[in-house]
Amino acid sequence: MAAPAALACGYCVEDSIAAVYDHAVIGKARERQHQVAFFALTGPMLAGHESRRLIARALASERAVDLASLRVSVDSASLSLAYDGTRISQERLSGALNRGLAAHGMRVSLLKVIERPTR
Repeated sequence: MAAPAALACGYCVEDSIAAVYDHAVIGKARERQHQVAFFALTGPMLAGHESRRLIARALASERAVDLASLRVSVDSASLSLAYDGTRISQERLSGALNRGLAAHGMRVSLLKVIERPTR
């Protein structure tokens, strides 16, 4: 017998986003007309600085990503970053992250994108 499908309550997603939300990053993204993406992380987590370094390495060749904006929360297994949506699609961004993290057994899934950050 299969288990019934479950729907996410929404609170978990909002908590994950809140853990990596940075008002200053949103402000800079707004000034640059960039987007801000929030991702869930799955797989074995490393210590905070190690996870951030690993994720930054996965994105190093993507010039459309503002690496200084990268925020990682090991506790909530989430990350956020600002990027230039005119230079990289959400799909390509997710793919670059997943390719770079695959060797470490980690994966991302998109939670939310703020297309045009506002105050």
